[in-house]
Amino acid sequence: MIQFLKHRSSQSFRIFWIALFWIALSIPSAFSQNQGSNNHVRIQLIPSVNTAVAGQSFDLILEQNIDEHWHTYWKNPGDSGFPIQIQWNLPEGVEISDFQWPTPKVLDIQGVMNFVYEDTARLIAHVTLPQDLTGNTINLNLQANWLVCKEICIPETGTASIELPIGEQKELINQPAFEAAKRELPSYLEDSIDFKESGNQLEIELEKNPFETVKNSEPIHFFSYDWGIIKNGYPATIRQEDTKTILSFPRSDRALEEIPSLHGVLAQGKKGIQTAQKPETQGTLLQESHIKPIKSDTPVSSFLTALLFAILGGILLNLMPCVFPILSMKALSLVKIAEKNRADAIKHGLSYTGGIILSFIVLASAILALKSGGAEIGWGFQLQNPLVILGLSWLLFVIGLNFLGVFDITGRWAQMGSDKLVQSKGLTKDFLTGVLAVIVATPCTAPFMGIALGYALIQPSFITFIIFIGLGFGLALPFLLLSISPTLQKSLPKPGAWMETFKQFLAFPMWATVIWLCWVLVQQSGTQGLLAVLSGIWIISFILWLMKYKPSNTKGQGFKILLLILCVLGLFKATQLIKNPDSSIQKTYTSELLEKALESESPVFVNMTAAWCITCKVNEIVLESHEIQTLFKDQNVTYIIGDWTVMNPDITAYLESFDRTGVPLYVYYPPHYNKDVDRPEAEILPQMLTKSIIRNTIDSQAYR
Repeated sequence: MIQFLKHRSSQSFRIFWIALFWIALSIPSAFSQNQGSNNHVRIQLIPSVNTAVAGQSFDLILEQNIDEHWHTYWKNPGDSGFPIQIQWNLPEGVEISDFQWPTPKVLDIQGVMNFVYEDTARLIAHVTLPQDLTGNTINLNLQANWLVCKEICIPETGTASIELPIGEQKELINQPAFEAAKRELPSYLEDSIDFKESGNQLEIELEKNPFETVKNSEPIHFFSYDWGIIKNGYPATIRQEDTKTILSFPRSDRALEEIPSLHGVLAQGKKGIQTAQKPETQGTLLQESHIKPIKSDTPVSSFLTALLFAILGGILLNLMPCVFPILSMKALSLVKIAEKNRADAIKHGLSYTGGIILSFIVLASAILALKSGGAEIGWGFQLQNPLVILGLSWLLFVIGLNFLGVFDITGRWAQMGSDKLVQSKGLTKDFLTGVLAVIVATPCTAPFMGIALGYALIQPSFITFIIFIGLGFGLALPFLLLSISPTLQKSLPKPGAWMETFKQFLAFPMWATVIWLCWVLVQQSGTQGLLAVLSGIWIISFILWLMKYKPSNTKGQGFKILLLILCVLGLFKATQLIKNPDSSIQKTYTSELLEKALESESPVFVNMTAAWCITCKVNEIVLESHEIQTLFKDQNVTYIIGDWTVMNPDITAYLESFDRTGVPLYVYYPPHYNKDVDRPEAEILPQMLTKSIIRNTIDSQAYR
């Protein structure tokens, strides 16, 4: 997730991935309300055989029958929406492969691009039965959750199952359905491809045109499995170079170094060509020839190259503004240590290196644990949490004050990164300084790091650990070399009064990083995030000043302790500020908030939305326009937003009160100037909004 936030693709794409993360955590409850015959999508399982035979395998179809004018979503839904989610209930020993997805179509609604299915969608999976299968019958059951959209989007759920007798011989059945499903699947590209970035285009190079038999007037689309590589839904620009076909697509913001190969489906009309590696296990009806691995100009080609890039990236990480001051202070203190005892210098270097490498091992473990749970994360994942950004901002501010000599508190943790720490012979303190170096390094990405980490995160765990250790070794290497090499130590400047000036100068790179972190926090939490940072800085400054106060009596000491407690409570309150992004007119829906708003004279506009709702995203372009926001302010409209991305019983009840089962829903409550009569009746706006619709609704009811 953090890789996506850092690259900042289109706003709707960012909203989708954030929403999908939370939806994945709450699916079981989020869909419990929409079941049964009222669904706009019906699902069923269709087997390819009439009998289950121990030790053998067969295929099955998950078929979605979709109401006319409604649609569901492909595995990468595009700018909004989310794909069908499946939970199996299987007998012991039965294995089912991932589903193969038919080629989707592009749905463009006012520039919001989605990849969808209409009418019927057939997904195929491969079932493998155990050798020790016993009994009379076998049951395969699933529960599926999906989003279906027309003008509104509705989350639905359903179940499907098949029961097969267990026997010794099977026959193929339902062959017309499987033949139809196979025709809808993308075929597999026989030739390898190259891809590269050219200006603001992604170029895919093919040895020959795989669509020669398809009508040339139809556009070619690329449905990428990887987010942020190209702009969704835009057709290819095609050119020929000798015998090769070059397809160009407008680039999005994600760096190509992050993906080892390009996976997706090239499609022209109904014909799809899959560029991803095909599954190893195939059923009798799905046999295809094996394809070559995809080539790329950018991915890492070998483990040794990735390891080299990790070490180089770690070395260059020392030049980042948040890490450089730590390394500089360690290097300057090393001069004093080495002059007295070379053995001590080596011990300090090894201890510092140990702290860094252990921290990278912990970091790799956390990433792998989260990825195993389905999270899409990478380097700097913890910065996705605004509280981490806030804490890191305060930490770097304090380190900057320490470099300036504003405070000098003894103690192991307070001295991390300070000159007293690095001058000490305590190896534990060097170890903790290495930990600090990793902490302050996480907001930064150095050259070569993206390629190495992109390779590491798709490899087996032990390879991932080795690459992260290589990155840590690179980060520690400059100081380690200084600690063990008398020649390099002699190249350092001699100790003198200039060291104090240089130490004070190092505060400013630290504070430059604080400014950048503040900017990141504002993107995540609005101006409330900036208020949290500044409030904490003020409180921390007061704490440091208070620590210098030495009371002469017990009452004074008690008063000092009381103030410190209040300051700590103040820091805690500051962290709570970032949970409520600032908005001059927007309020988050609760039934109590709406009731209170309706007690006033002011008009109220309620927007019930969700991040996966394509119509909502289109309408938000109108609602968030300067013209409409200004209109709301001028007319003193209370603007309330209800986010149904994750199940909310209050919002569900509100929707049901208007006989709605999905979003969007827009309700306008006119002003209530005459207290002698009831408030005028609420007006439900159309599901597709325009500025004139909103303006006319407010103007027509301004004085009712």
